Amino acid sequence: MAAWAERLTGVRGVLLDISGVLCDSSASGATAIAGSVEAVARRYYKETSGLMLDVGGYMKALEYACGIKAEVVGKPSPEFFKSALQAIGVEAHQAIMIGDDIVGDVGGAQQCGMRALQVRTGKFRPGDEHHPEVQADGYVDNLAEAVDLLLKYTDK
Repeated sequence: MAAWAERLTGVRGVLLDISGVLCDSSASGATAIAGSVEAVARRYYKETSGLMLDVGGYMKALEYACGIKAEVVGKPSPEFFKSALQAIGVEAHQAIMIGDDIVGDVGGAQQCGMRALQVRTGKFRPGDEHHPEVQADGYVDNLAEAVDLLLKYTDK
């Protein structure tokens, strides 16, 4: 348990990935961060029948056909996370990202200096815990467990 206390020291803001939308979680509720719905670089999303191709592949095809590079406005773009941090008024070292995507949620947040927990639901795959490039700061079985840890180990 001491490891969790150390991992969560100083957290003042939480970003949640809920149904593919990055949200600000506060006492007054959750508010979508501007630009989150327009994220275009995702490779897949989860349906009840399994993973489905998202718009990222089509974006790459259009880039190739047009001979230009698209500007990514969604995860894992650093600008996206910086915008979210600015919107909730905290520095990167004071925030933690909670999400199910090892690259888009965890990796994107960590590239900006945030800590990140990966939830073992949604896009999570058992191999994520051994990803060659991205390691979450912690893994939880569900959002309720993440919330319990935050309530228990963050400064009040």
